[in-house]
Amino acid sequence: MVKGYIKTLEAGIAIVLILISMVFLFPEKTRTEPQISNVGYNCLKYLDYKGILRYYAVNNLESDLILDLRSCIPPILNYTVKICSTPTCITELPENETIFLSSYLIAGENSIDPKLINLWIWSK
Repeated sequence: MVKGYIKTLEAGIAIVLILISMVFLFPEKTRTEPQISNVGYNCLKYLDYKGILRYYAVNNLESDLILDLRSCIPPILNYTVKICSTPTCITELPENETIFLSSYLIAGENSIDPKLINLWIWSK
């Protein structure tokens, strides 16, 4: 009878040790660089799918684009947007931060006037 209790206790201790080792060997995944830049690109792609992004790009409505992106980008991330007619876009970005860039190239409405939309994302 005592042997049964000891075997049960040993099995319980083994299960607890296995669970504890699994927690340390397989930690929860955190957001990585590709995931964060994919968030930005997917948000721009979604706005393009809805037909809003082209309107913002053609009319240089960066502030409206920033407002629309708030509903798509998680609140734990900061971001800024720049709509450019040339391949070089310059904007002020925070120092000492890891910043991810998502770029989206879109043509004009009735012409081939391409606009480059750069979305910089960093964590708060």
